[in-house]
Amino acid sequence: MPRLLIPVEALPGETRVAATPDTVKKFLSLGCSVVVERGAGCSSGYLDQAYTDVGAELASPRDPGAWGQADLVLCVQAPAPEMLSSMKRQAVVAGLLSPYSNGSLASSLQAGGLSAMALELLPRISRAQSADALSSQANIAGYKAVLLASSALDRYF
Repeated sequence: MPRLLIPVEALPGETRVAATPDTVKKFLSLGCSVVVERGAGCSSGYLDQAYTDVGAELASPRDPGAWGQADLVLCVQAPAPEMLSSMKRQAVVAGLLSPYSNGSLASSLQAGGLSAMALELLPRISRAQSADALSSQANIAGYKAVLLASSALDRYF
């Protein structure tokens, strides 16, 4: 049974979380066990209770034990090198990893015998659309831009 870890995002200002309670529920239905760090979803509006209600386990943030047991870490931004060093060999890190501008990430992954999937490098084609993180984020940003502009406008449109 694969063990997934959803960490608290460490980058200042990052308000996204790698998995919602609905996503966790889907992973659990596929036979995975899911561990969510306490507070991982708070900045996105998801309380810890929502994750435990669907069956996830909670762990303390940056708990080396939770990181060491994970087969897959789902993150938004690249984890800190010290967290990667506590992972078991052959584990996988998946997220928006900025591999071309993050040389220390490549070194940490190689030193730990880890694999990674940089989701921003997935092809932006129809077949991969369900996994295309950039298009979905751009769609949301565009929608919000219109909402913000309409609220600043001095008349109804």
